[in-house]
Amino acid sequence: MSQAVEVYKFGGASVKDAESLLNVAKIVKQHKASQLIVVVSAMGKTTNALELIFKARLNNNQKLQNKRLEQLKGFHVGIVGQLFENEHKELILNEIEGVFHSLKDSCNTKTGSEDELYDKIVSHGELLSTKIVSATLQLKDIDNKWIDAREVIITDQRNRNASIDFTSTTLKLKDQLNKQVKKVYVLGGFIGSSKQGITTTLGREGSDYSASVIAYCLNAKSVTIWKDVEGVLNADPRYFKDTQKLDQISYENAAELSYYGASVIHPKTIQPLKKLKIPLYVRSFEKLETKGTTISEKESVKNIASFIIKPQQCLMSLKPKDFSFVNEKHLKVLYTHFDDISVRVNLAQHSAIHTYFIFDQKWIDRINKPLLEKSFEINQKTDLNLITICFSDEQSIEKITKDQTIILDQKIGKVTRLLTY
Repeated sequence: MSQAVEVYKFGGASVKDAESLLNVAKIVKQHKASQLIVVVSAMGKTTNALELIFKARLNNNQKLQNKRLEQLKGFHVGIVGQLFENEHKELILNEIEGVFHSLKDSCNTKTGSEDELYDKIVSHGELLSTKIVSATLQLKDIDNKWIDAREVIITDQRNRNASIDFTSTTLKLKDQLNKQVKKVYVLGGFIGSSKQGITTTLGREGSDYSASVIAYCLNAKSVTIWKDVEGVLNADPRYFKDTQKLDQISYENAAELSYYGASVIHPKTIQPLKKLKIPLYVRSFEKLETKGTTISEKESVKNIASFIIKPQQCLMSLKPKDFSFVNEKHLKVLYTHFDDISVRVNLAQHSAIHTYFIFDQKWIDRINKPLLEKSFEINQKTDLNLITICFSDEQSIEKITKDQTIILDQKIGKVTRLLTY
């Protein structure tokens, strides 16, 4: 490609209805300088709706499955009806019909694992959104090319949390972009496929990572994530009234914030960008005049205490039944089990005869307790809050814990982590 590439990523909230889609077209039309890759998430709550369809399919509830399919189809057809007329409307409705035909075929699949079925079903959200976004851009005289992300984002075969094959992805992306040179390309985030052609996904909220991967593979000039907030805030506005926008964050600090659970950026997004020093901008799609947050090599002038709250946590305490000290052999067994069942440990702490793991309590049913109880006594507590304070001090800790009871605390350098209720 002869000119620099930039990447824009639009999440579900930025493509939730007809008005939002027209706003996306407005933002894209303002982009002048270089070729643009537009990465799009599923529209609104579509991924949640597809997960409900997946659950109905697992439960062999054909009636509920079909009802939810029709509801989802009605949502997308309704938006198309608000945007398009005449032959334009007929063309995009035919595209939508084709995606829903594929979705129904996926629901009727009898082969493959449960996780493989999940990826086949849920991936259709991005296929629907990108078809409609591409058509909306065309409607506003923005010539573009739609790309099936499954043909260019190549992964391993691990469903629901696949790893990128960067070499193959780079070759596929460059090949696609050279086939039909356009100023704007549209493709879905979150989804990809293995070399064997099996559809995979990168984990929930993985569209940020898709944008980062594409930027890395094409050595892009920058990535911009368009959000419903003005940038990266030092706390979630759902829990805090007095939030502050962070104007500048280093890659390292952004990675820590995302790892600990900051909802603005997907945890894996930063690493590929850091390798090539590609700046990441987080901007508001509602307030285009604001500058947002820049994430780059440059350190922030002032370190502001940042608060991350993960509610609904489970604390699992394990003690070896032979009353031996907790050692590397015990930890290997436990961490291997968590990895095998795709449960992420949010915090761990070890004493002489106890080891403690904190994870999202929605994963409790994945734990094979009969297996672990052969070697460990197990106790657990639920409905806990895991609080992380980056650049913590006494004042920030006191502020957040005055109405909380602390069960466990951990401090490493500038980061304090507290388990409370």
